[in-house]
Amino acid sequence: MKKPKTIISRLIVGTDAFIPYIPPFKGMPHCDYSYILKTLEACYDAGFRAFEFSLYPELVKAIRTMKERYSDDIFIIGNPNWKCGVHLGGIDLLEMEMRKRVLSTVYKGDATLTEQIRNAPMSEDRRKWWCDINASIPSLTNEEIRSIGLNRERFLSKIRVTAEIADVIVLGADYADLLPLLGRTDILQEMFEIAASWRPVWSISHFTERVLAILDRMPVHGHLVPYGKYTAYFSHAAARKAVASSTHPIIGTFALLRERHTGDSFADLIRFNLESFPGTSLILGVSEPWQAEELVLATAQAAEDISQNKKAYDKRPYVASTRLVYPSEKEGRSSLEGEEQLVGVGDTYDHKPYVAISLTSNCNFNCVFCPPRGEQYGMSNGDFNIDKVCALLDILSDMGFCRIRLTGGEPFLYPHLRQCIEHASELGLDVNINTNGALLYKNIAWLRNFSNVLVRVSFSATSDKLMQKLYGNKGIHEIIAAAKEAANNCILQRLNFVLTTLNMTEIPRLLSICGDLGVSLKVFDLFAVPETQSIWRELYAPPQALKLTGDSLASNSYTERYGIPTNELIADGVRVVVKDSWNGTHYHSLCRSCPAFPCQEGLYCIVVTPSLTVVPCRLGFPFYRKCADTRQLVEALNRVISIFNESEHDRLFWSGHANFYKKRLEECRRRGIEEPEAR
Repeated sequence: MKKPKTIISRLIVGTDAFIPYIPPFKGMPHCDYSYILKTLEACYDAGFRAFEFSLYPELVKAIRTMKERYSDDIFIIGNPNWKCGVHLGGIDLLEMEMRKRVLSTVYKGDATLTEQIRNAPMSEDRRKWWCDINASIPSLTNEEIRSIGLNRERFLSKIRVTAEIADVIVLGADYADLLPLLGRTDILQEMFEIAASWRPVWSISHFTERVLAILDRMPVHGHLVPYGKYTAYFSHAAARKAVASSTHPIIGTFALLRERHTGDSFADLIRFNLESFPGTSLILGVSEPWQAEELVLATAQAAEDISQNKKAYDKRPYVASTRLVYPSEKEGRSSLEGEEQLVGVGDTYDHKPYVAISLTSNCNFNCVFCPPRGEQYGMSNGDFNIDKVCALLDILSDMGFCRIRLTGGEPFLYPHLRQCIEHASELGLDVNINTNGALLYKNIAWLRNFSNVLVRVSFSATSDKLMQKLYGNKGIHEIIAAAKEAANNCILQRLNFVLTTLNMTEIPRLLSICGDLGVSLKVFDLFAVPETQSIWRELYAPPQALKLTGDSLASNSYTERYGIPTNELIADGVRVVVKDSWNGTHYHSLCRSCPAFPCQEGLYCIVVTPSLTVVPCRLGFPFYRKCADTRQLVEALNRVISIFNESEHDRLFWSGHANFYKKRLEECRRRGIEEPEAR
């Protein structure tokens, strides 16, 4: 079947299906940067040249990489709508309970909307949800409606990050539906005017005639129509009728992968676009590399169906043909072009343990759960010589490593951090920085210039009182402010939470913070070294005691091969990764000769210290390899890689501590029922 170039040239690869806080996503692949980039590259190889993205850190990073590689050959659409600063009393209007209150307000007094809901093509369960809104959720008062506001600083930061990458900004979404219905078009007008000052703007809405009439007065270049049974608030017949009178062209339709959970296929969505909005584009969400080829086959099948029923489709005069690229600074550049040959999708994953570089042993905190000198535990203190760091990065790049983790101590106390990141960027290495967050804020201005950098902030307390107990320091509000600024600049990847008996009740607040920031949360159970054994026995809390519930996600391919297998789920709309040593870990046969065997963490990642010592684990002192030159360093790294790849999973540590674990689990569950201490 011949690949239809004209249809492929109008299909936009959407990445929203990767965002873990949009349910349902059972069985979704691990959504890290490498997997997303692999999917985008597969779509590019298959001939697709337009990509839409939302402001999720791994997505932003992957899109930035695509732009750096193919800047003159791809068209990028930015979608900053999620939690962009429209709020009531600090609660975003897109939060589910707030959205229900808004819809309840409208539903009670709008007969037209009531009729549309009853007649819309949606499941009976969803229709019942709509009809039950006014019985279960209080309506907004007039005073509350008047107090809805726009956080301009947050909105501007999101628009700025989007505009740095995108050719066009998509704006509106549920805000475009809800705000006009509440009579707050002034906020919507302000949002569109700000965005339009940066880039051409397309609106997206479910398009009642009333809403579309308002959007037509906004500074937009055209409209997008969402499609799919899962997200259909209003009937598509009503949408088509509304857009027929629009003064702006219809750019196309928008559908995410999650629509397929209701029975739609790629071909169904493409066919809908060709039938109802001929000549326009289609944004279609993908989340796996193999779907690139499926998209090609689906476009071919849809095109064949259309050609066989051409007369029927020609009688649908809803919109005229439109170009994808509208007048802007890119005028004169061609629209999207498809390739004639489909390139096979290969497996580009690099199965290597990642390398952590301990830049310094200095730290401004004194955390109870950290081993002495951090990742330099068991070795002499000091800072990594910057020339040696750069030489190490060269070696790692030559050996095929694709990412590194910078740690300490506290990395932001390392005087040559920026030079280190610049060199990693030149080599194409992805950089993750583990930090306590105290020095993050003043470094964001230069960090945001590097598309290869993401930050992880240690965040195990939400009050100064608890922070003092766990970190030996205060300043939690400053760290929260820094995390928000990093999230607004799309360099914050996640928050790291070390679970103890002191902070078990912090999880609901942490999930709320992560949801507000739009980042994930990783939960670690407490790890012990000889010097912290007494603290471990006092503070250890099993992650199972948290009783986290939610939709399970596909397992992490990295932790299936190395270290402790993680559990991943969506809890309260947040992707949560749980590192629970009860799941066991990976050991090598050589580990049995180590005095610390069987340890709790096993073989997880490779650490290189300032003395050029290659460390395969925290406690395996007999295996530490101190290197005098480049040749020895390469040999040591290769040897450790072999050890990791020959490792096998087992639950040896907890087989000797099962009673301790179970008793702590019972005790922590009992504590979880009691009222937490006032802080």
